[in-house]
Amino acid sequence: MFIMAKRNIKLYFRDKANVFFSLMAVLVIVALNIFFLTDTLNKGMSEVPHIERLVGTWLVAGIVAVTSTTTALGSLHIMIDDKTRKIYKDFYTSPLRRSSLAGGYLIGCMVVGVIMSVIACAAGIGYMVYLGSDIPSVTTLAKTLGVIVLAVLANGSLMFFITTLLSSASAFSAFSTVVGTLIGFLMGIYMPIGNLPDGIQWVVKLFPPTYTASALRAVLMEDVLNETFGGMAAPPQNLPEGYEIMTRADFERFMGVNFAFGDYTTDLTTALAVMTAAAVLFCGLSVIAVGRKKR
Repeated sequence: MFIMAKRNIKLYFRDKANVFFSLMAVLVIVALNIFFLTDTLNKGMSEVPHIERLVGTWLVAGIVAVTSTTTALGSLHIMIDDKTRKIYKDFYTSPLRRSSLAGGYLIGCMVVGVIMSVIACAAGIGYMVYLGSDIPSVTTLAKTLGVIVLAVLANGSLMFFITTLLSSASAFSAFSTVVGTLIGFLMGIYMPIGNLPDGIQWVVKLFPPTYTASALRAVLMEDVLNETFGGMAAPPQNLPEGYEIMTRADFERFMGVNFAFGDYTTDLTTALAVMTAAAVLFCGLSVIAVGRKKR
């Protein structure tokens, strides 16, 4: 199993085009924020102290969340390639069990997702420091790493389960295109969830990978949120329409740090619970899918 995982990891990083395209959604988000969203938010909420750092950290958390999904999916291209090129038949004639074969693909997917997400996070922290933030404490870094690992487990297992249902390169390519196109919207990253229509907000809040972005925002933005809202005697006045509610709780709901369901507002614990449940659910469904194919 681990030999298969090592082989898959090497194949992923050897294919530079695959690595690039698995990061395409991230590059699109970066471009949109550089040329449009960040400047708009900064101007719209210019009365909020440290708004550049708030928006910058919010962006970094979203990019890491997207990376945990798209790079994990990109690594699964190898599994589809093995199917289409009939390489899997060689594996089936060997002593390697199908469960070990599937485990190799899944572990490889998780390792790739964690490596690429950590790299994206490191680059993002550099950007945060550039904006004026302090280097995160060891505790914050440890929390962030833990959330990244859980995010990859949750999002990677979802991508793996769906990929087990695909059998052709064209189907996988189409699925990857859909994910790359929609993931920014479904995670509330192309724009704050508070700017979305109510119906779309519900779609975002019910999409499990959204909670990886929520958890990363809660961890990475904690210091700057404390610094900003802890020092505010009152919410800023005379803000443009749509930005008037600037208490910390309302700001967090507006930016998708937490989500409101009636009178209940999610928090970091809720996000971690959803991520854990998603990881268990989709890992279990993947085992069932692989087992059915075995029969």
